[in-house]
Amino acid sequence: MYLKIAICDDNEEIISKLNKLVQNHMKVKCIKYEIFTYIYPKPLLDSKDKYDIIFLDIDLGEENGIEIAKKIREYDKNVKIIFATSYTEYMSKAFSVHAFSYLTKPFKDEDVILCLDEAISYLETPKKSVKINLPTNNGDILIECDDIIHIESIARQLVITTTKTKLMTTTYNTNITKLLNLLPADEFKSPHRSFIVNLNHINAIKGHELNMCDGIIIPISKNKVLEFRKEFNNFLIRNIRG
Repeated sequence: MYLKIAICDDNEEIISKLNKLVQNHMKVKCIKYEIFTYIYPKPLLDSKDKYDIIFLDIDLGEENGIEIAKKIREYDKNVKIIFATSYTEYMSKAFSVHAFSYLTKPFKDEDVILCLDEAISYLETPKKSVKINLPTNNGDILIECDDIIHIESIARQLVITTTKTKLMTTTYNTNITKLLNLLPADEFKSPHRSFIVNLNHINAIKGHELNMCDGIIIPISKNKVLEFRKEFNNFLIRNIRG
């Protein structure tokens, strides 16, 4: 196993401490590794390098670690982000970027090791890809469920927006309800009778609307707001380690 790890913090002492802890633990686990350190987030973002694990400070002076994490998620959906901060009020915001874990400063050595071991465990067991076969205007297409952002019912057809393209089903026999039953129930929900959304691709919930990762705003039915918010919060809690 080989791990590529980044540490981004504006405190050189924190960087040094994390660096030594990670190095020592990787040697104990007999894992090959590389560690890259950043005092400023700009070089980290500019490189667009993909890492297995990133230790990211939330309070980076004029920069906000949550916003940095959002930019990282634009080109890397899989990296395990471990936030480090002195301010616990940021914890709820950390869920929005699917943080893997959260270290409160001053952190204990054993807390860092625990986060590392959990991250390594998840990296050793990759998520199984789930695919679905759909009839579209381009013929039957096998789509990875993870790639689906949202699905909308328009004029008796289903428009499926994915991270790669936009597809339209050729038959209404596969309606919203039937299609929802075919998708992983823990990741796909219907906030409105005309929509299905992939919870992984929600950027934010504001009032009765969902801000999706592709910039689209999707409504939440008034009678579904409380239930949907509860389901989404449960999803975030389940996936803070994912």
